[in-house]
Amino acid sequence: MSDDVSAAAVLPFLAGQSWFSLMSGSPDLARLAEQVRAAGFGSLGLLDEGNLYGLPEFINQAARVGLQALAGARLALPSGGCLYVWARNREGFSRLCALLAAGLAGRMAHDERLWQAGRRRQGDQANQAVGPASRANGLRCGGRLAGRRLGRTVGGLR
Repeated sequence: MSDDVSAAAVLPFLAGQSWFSLMSGSPDLARLAEQVRAAGFGSLGLLDEGNLYGLPEFINQAARVGLQALAGARLALPSGGCLYVWARNREGFSRLCALLAAGLAGRMAHDERLWQAGRRRQGDQANQAVGPASRANGLRCGGRLAGRRLGRTVGGLR
């Protein structure tokens, strides 16, 4: 990284929530995007609770201030914990939508069959743990505890 590029411009701000995260999100995505941009970040990740309803407005507001929008969600686990997931690409977005649909349908949000469908070879770099996060099928799941829970659920992502 060159000296004239700040770490904030390279690293995303991943904790954005819209008012679709009832009782905990920002009512004003335009203001959130402006504040994140003013802080020097180059991208903003959405983490609404169990849905993507705010995604269209989120994408528009991020683009308006020159931020890259990262689609994600906070998934509730049956244990009472949560898992933060961001889509890295189209395949990941498709998987994120499948996980959210399964959760809304009353199935476990981290059903192993959803992860296994189309899973790449175990040796594929996309399935390797990266620092405190795990990647699988285009999804990036944050947090050491969440990564361990996901690993147990999915059957040992490494």
